[in-house]
Formats: sequence, structure tokens, C-alpha cells
Amino acid sequence: MNEITTKTKTKKTELAVTEFAALAPGSEMAELIAANYGGEVTLSEQDLVSVKMPSAGSTSWTFEDVEGERTEKELVGLWVFRGFGGVLWPTDSPGNSSPVLVTNDWRTARRVGDDLGEIDGKILERFKREDGFFDWQGLAGGRFPECPFGYGAGRNGGKRVSEFQTVALLRPDDLLPLLIRITPGSFKPLETFIRRLRVPYWRTVIGVSLEKMTNQSGQGFSRVVFRLVGTVEKDEGDRVKELYTDALSRSLGS
Repeated sequence: MNEITTKTKTKKTELAVTEFAALAPGSEMAELIAANYGGEVTLSEQDLVSVKMPSAGSTSWTFEDVEGERTEKELVGLWVFRGFGGVLWPTDSPGNSSPVLVTNDWRTARRVGDDLGEIDGKILERFKREDGFFDWQGLAGGRFPECPFGYGAGRNGGKRVSEFQTVALLRPDDLLPLLIRITPGSFKPLETFIRRLRVPYWRTVIGVSLEKMTNQSGQGFSRVVFRLVGTVEKDEGDRVKELYTDALSRSLGS
């Protein structure tokens, strides 16, 4: 793998996108994009390697890419996308059942399943809009009972819906980014981290690792730790946004 080199400018670490094969002019990867993708990478969730949060407080990421199973303590790359998603399941223990509602932006949701399970259909219909979509914020954005699937409606005072955020990282030697699924226990550190950035996130190279935490019930869980490695220049960030951020926004709906 290419090493990410840095140069320091007045306390700010600047990186060049030429460290990333997919973005380096004249590289074999850039040639591949021009030849096979028409100069524009078309992305769908099925095309990408998905990295899930580990269980029981593990501090290592485990996932499969083209080289097989990988275990990493930290994932480092260009932060090319941030997304929001959620699912309303028929029951609190869905098993192999299909979702009832799916959202890609935490604002609206679409109906994808007919089996309501434990859900009162009349309550659900109250939040259906004229365009056929559902008001996700009204359903789950606040506290129960005003929001029937919000805080206090689920287990241990949580939400009755499952929500997540997505962080996509482009590693130096990859054409397509990794898709990291961030669960609610890491929402606060993610929000704190992004608010402290001095540039748009698609201009940052970050490290994403894990730390073990313990909840109020004494159970261990993994929480994500974010580290700023450096930034890229604005014109280079515009290229990242055009090639990856905008493409993922179109395909993942955020």
C-alpha cells in the first residue's frame, strides 16, 4: 500500500490527492476510471465493501475485500461521503423479516414491506404524506409518545427504529471506498469531530479506530474514534466531491 506522506504548513497538515491512486493524474487507476467508467465512477451500495461495527467491545475492524478477510486497528483514507439511514422493523426482534420502512436521509421514509408485525397500521398512516412517503422525523425524531417510534419506544429507553450513519473512506490503493456503518453509540463523537473541522469533510484524510466502552448495564460495546490525519487543497477536494461524494449522494439518497 502507498504510504501517506505529509508536509506541514503553519500547523496544518496538507496532503496531496496524488497519494491516492484513483485520483492521481496519469496513474493506472485514473486510466481505468477514464476507460471503464467514462471518467465518472458510478457507485451503488452493492459495489462497495461494507464494514460493520464489531460486537462485545472489540477494538479491531474485520471485513472482507478483494484480498480476503482483513483485520485492522485503524482505517485511514479520504473521507468521501457521510450518509444517514434507518429501518423500521415489524418487531423488536426482526430475525429474517423484511423492513416496513427504510430511510436514506432521516427526513422521509418509503414503505418496502407489507408485514406490519406488532405495528399499528393506523398509527403508521398518520405519518404518511401526500406523495406516498412517510415523515421519519415525525415517526422517530423525538420522544415517545409524540413520536411513536422515537426515544422511549424501544429497548432500554432507545428508539423503536434502527438508525445508523455511513462514513465512506477511500484508501490510497483503492478505486472504491469502504462503507463503514456507524451505530448510535458513536453518533456523538462523530458529530463532535465533524463540527470541529475547518474544511468540508471531503477535503479531509481521517483515521477511524475503535475503543471499548461499557454501558449502564455493564455490557461492553465498541465506540468509534476519529482522528484527523490531514487535509487536501480546495481544488483537489472539488475533484473528490465530484468523483465520489456527489456520486454516493445520488446512489445512497443523502
